[in-house]
Amino acid sequence: MRLLSWERVAGWLLITLLALPLFWMAGYAVASSLGGVGLISAGWTLEHWQLAVSGSRLWRSLLLSGTLAVCSTTLGWLAALSLVTGSDRLRTDLRLQVLWCLPLAMPLAVQGFLGGVVLSRGGLLSRLCWWLGLTGSVQDFPVLIQDRYGIGLLLTMTAASIPLLVLFLTRTWMAVRIDDYLAVASGLGATRTFALRHVAIPMLWRRSRFMLLLTLLWNFNAWELPLLLGQQSPRMLSVLIQQSSGQFVLDERPQAFVYAAIYLLLAGGVVWKLSAGSERGLGTMPESGDG
Repeated sequence: MRLLSWERVAGWLLITLLALPLFWMAGYAVASSLGGVGLISAGWTLEHWQLAVSGSRLWRSLLLSGTLAVCSTTLGWLAALSLVTGSDRLRTDLRLQVLWCLPLAMPLAVQGFLGGVVLSRGGLLSRLCWWLGLTGSVQDFPVLIQDRYGIGLLLTMTAASIPLLVLFLTRTWMAVRIDDYLAVASGLGATRTFALRHVAIPMLWRRSRFMLLLTLLWNFNAWELPLLLGQQSPRMLSVLIQQSSGQFVLDERPQAFVYAAIYLLLAGGVVWKLSAGSERGLGTMPESGDG
């Protein structure tokens, strides 16, 4: 009983140490956005919220961030699912799985630099298209870096999401023994394609929802890749917050705290969704033998 009490004390202490900085940052952001604190504070007011909400910059950034996060997470999961279901060797060869771990050790700034090296007009993909005769000059290659539609940023964010999702789906496949279920389906007369569509993919989807929400939040919070590869208007929300608070125009800082407060509300909603989903058993982590 004494050991249990010490474990509870240590757990509450850990939660307190983790929660206090978050509550402090959230409280400071809200107070600054309301003009209560700060170097240029003139007293409590809703003026900064009215300016931020009434303008189009915030909503365009939210729309861009949400669209890129949803699209990159969806494309990353579909690509990872295709790799895992289409390659038996990927699921069994430990060396290949180790290779998939290497991109995860690469900083996002480096991944953004590599994305520019590959996708820019003077990059590897442009040179390959010229060598194959698909383009006559550099100007014929489409603009994929800092472009209007964020295609290059979307491709890079998708590529950054794939290794983590591949490893997760691979470990899930092995943990729940999907091969055994496929063997049973095959014994009942199902084809390989039918078994994958109606047995393996639904099982992977059920156990991936928790991970997909985390990946969605990670992509929504991306900063290095949008800063290097994205356009300046509109900007993703993380870049908008950093540039509004870190520039020399002090009048924009209260609005930056408005953006930060709104982001904290959105992130808190996702975390609450994760907690509610885990309590209902939706998208739980894989357990051996669970099917």
